[in-house]
Amino acid sequence: MEQPGTMAIQVPEYGTQAACTSRHASEPESSRGASADPRDLEEFMSWASRSPSVRQWLAQLSELCGARVQNEGERKLLQIEFDRLGISVPDSNENAHGEVKEHECPSIISSTSADEDWPDNDDEDEVSLDLDADGSIELSTSRDGSVAAGDYFLLQKRSSSLESVHSQIDRSFAISYNDLVVKEVIGTGAHATVHAGEWLHMPVAIKMFNTDVRSSARRAGRIHEMLLAECQVMSSLRHPNVLLYMGVVCNDVEHPLCIVSELFTGGSLSNWLEQNAFDPVTSLQIALKCARGMLYLHSRSVPLLHRDLKSDNILVDARADRVVISDFGLSVPEDEVALDNRIIGTVQTMAPEVMVGAAATPAADVFAFGVVLWELFTHRKAWEHVPAATIMYRVLEGNRLPLTCPDTDGADAVPEVARIPPAIRELIACMWHADPAQRPSFLTCTSTLSALCASHSALI
Repeated sequence: MEQPGTMAIQVPEYGTQAACTSRHASEPESSRGASADPRDLEEFMSWASRSPSVRQWLAQLSELCGARVQNEGERKLLQIEFDRLGISVPDSNENAHGEVKEHECPSIISSTSADEDWPDNDDEDEVSLDLDADGSIELSTSRDGSVAAGDYFLLQKRSSSLESVHSQIDRSFAISYNDLVVKEVIGTGAHATVHAGEWLHMPVAIKMFNTDVRSSARRAGRIHEMLLAECQVMSSLRHPNVLLYMGVVCNDVEHPLCIVSELFTGGSLSNWLEQNAFDPVTSLQIALKCARGMLYLHSRSVPLLHRDLKSDNILVDARADRVVISDFGLSVPEDEVALDNRIIGTVQTMAPEVMVGAAATPAADVFAFGVVLWELFTHRKAWEHVPAATIMYRVLEGNRLPLTCPDTDGADAVPEVARIPPAIRELIACMWHADPAQRPSFLTCTSTLSALCASHSALI
């Protein structure tokens, strides 16, 4: 699955790869990757300005920001979304109809994830382009994925980065990759692939981060930071409704970076809801266990904010008897959240104040949990098939997922909302309050759900 913020473009017309590669091959290894030859950027921009595919792509973006935008509010919301994607389309290159002038090439500013490999092409080398906001470029090619001699500096950089990560992780959690038995894939994401496996004859989940020796130093460094942050968070957590962290593989360059944790055979809550029939008691019990896990996180001496709570990041066993909160890659202690001014998370569960750049608070996690509750009692995906920019516009305008059935059926009608018990419907509405200060705490949510579990009649 492709992460929001990653742009992949097929570039069969770009014919200057050999020139760029040969020029880099003739440079000393110490100079490669540190700063790019400006000629590379000039060649790329010259090609991009002539490419029909790029012109069409940019024209579609500018049309969204022009003719199809009905008011200034929509324009601002689209700009927020484009900023998240790392796309900039200057107004100076648009006419009154929102069309891009063909003789000019708009700037393309990379996001934090814009250095993913471009798609494979049977007739072309695989190209990995890393375009930074300051114009620096890192370009490398390979047909078979092997490490060329010219890529040796990347291997050295990763080795140095791994040493730094390993030195900051508790050695008691270090695991040798050779002690793992890696089995089938059970989940994929933008930064990692999760496998079922064994460690010391015990079933485990193995989260392998998507990086190799050919990854750009900037991307590899970012993934190492994510690994370190997630390990530091998970190693300090112990609760029945929080995923148990067992250890990490990060001590060599021959194997992928891995986090090893307990295995949940039911997979994510999102998948479990798709595959199982609705039962209000089961949904309520799952909700209570999720709330207990989040209450634990928020009750630490410094509350830990999850910042990406959603059904994809909740794991269950086959019968949903065990439920745990997982994926702490974006989690941060509340007293450190002000240091991170990025808009991060998942739009479908994102609180409105976070959408416009405010720092996350415990109330933002509560808002997200309201979306999880809605999915638990409808067995539907939140905002399914609705574009991210549209979701942001609707939420910021005060709209929410439906909690009641409309009088007439429409494209957005969700008849399953009739299943939501009145007490749960009222709780969700409070959790989605536009004012974060008016949302209930997880202590209140947990107390309410506990009381409902004790009295199943409240589900009618």
